[in-house]
Amino acid sequence: MNSLGFNAFTQITAHAHTYFSGGPNASYSLSDKQLRFSDGQGWSGFNSFAREDKIIYHEYTHAVTDYITNIPPGYTEAGAIHEGNSDYFAASFTGRTLLGEYSVFGYLIYQRNISNPRIATYSEYISQPGYPAVEPHDGGELWSAALWDLRKSDTGIGSYYADRVIYKGLSSIPTSSSFLQYRQAIINADINNYGGSHTNTIRHVFYLKGIGPDYMNFGIVGSSYLRFKQKGTYTANITGGSGSVSYVWYKKISGQWSQISTSSSITLTMVYDNIEIKLDLHDNVTGENVSKTAIIYYDDGLPKTISEGNDLIVEYKIEQNYPNPFNPVTQIRYSVKEPGLVQLRVYDALGKEVANLVNENKETGLYSVDFDASNLPSGVYIYRMQSGDFVSSKKMILIK
Repeated sequence: MNSLGFNAFTQITAHAHTYFSGGPNASYSLSDKQLRFSDGQGWSGFNSFAREDKIIYHEYTHAVTDYITNIPPGYTEAGAIHEGNSDYFAASFTGRTLLGEYSVFGYLIYQRNISNPRIATYSEYISQPGYPAVEPHDGGELWSAALWDLRKSDTGIGSYYADRVIYKGLSSIPTSSSFLQYRQAIINADINNYGGSHTNTIRHVFYLKGIGPDYMNFGIVGSSYLRFKQKGTYTANITGGSGSVSYVWYKKISGQWSQISTSSSITLTMVYDNIEIKLDLHDNVTGENVSKTAIIYYDDGLPKTISEGNDLIVEYKIEQNYPNPFNPVTQIRYSVKEPGLVQLRVYDALGKEVANLVNENKETGLYSVDFDASNLPSGVYIYRMQSGDFVSSKKMILIK
């Protein structure tokens, strides 16, 4: 395991031709920290250990696990982790997933196949008679199967990252670790070493085996458009996660996010400008954090003028067209602070005027105008608004 960072010992004493009167075919001794292998005698019925390289790797991983964590073997989830990790790394080193290939008595008793475990899900595992006192090799087969799925490049995170987060997570689990605790340690190892780039996949792979919840995801639900002074209520449609969630809502004010609520929903009132909101969700059980943003647009029902004394503060402003990129029609919204001549023109990338959208006197208020580019080629265009001393330009993209 040197490639994973383990170098606590470079060799370990192993004994061949050890007689086990009642099995097993190999063992790691907690008392003298040595490995022992049989020639296949006894009721276990394995042939020579030399034909079963995975058995050697399996027992060696027991020694590594014992050195790092001191997890005791036994009929517990921790004992199943001890066995499962040994099966996983044996398969990882050899590229073969069937442990006990040369058992003369067959799969149902002595072989373990982490590609096709007999106990396929955690719910089946805890349903075994006597749980949690389940035979650790059986529980270990389930645990190693989850780790092997994590190792797959198509549905998991690939061998390189899987081997390393599984190994690194081992050092932070308690001696009485459960499957869930080790799962979280693997997630933490990914966060600490790889910036959390694989955490959603890790959660999902274990979830498919019934070990912990799926990764949390959500969408902000509510109207995308509001009219002037119209109210809209917004909440989150959550999938995955533990179900115990904390909410923090933000609204962008003067370019900065300001917290506005910790409730599960918020109600907003449209004034005249687009409203940007953000929701941070925290899973109170798994510690997972997910953040999403949304924009609520004011729609065509906005009033065209605003009377004096209104609390709404109007300024000269031209907004980014929406949608952008567009084909072939987009809308440009702008506001006028003082009555006067307003000009809004569109230019191509070479500075040639291609459209004169507004050229007239406007009262104080909020306005919108559509730009139809049906007769123009794809490209970048500039639109420019001028009123008095106010001049502002923005870019838009036409894609056909």
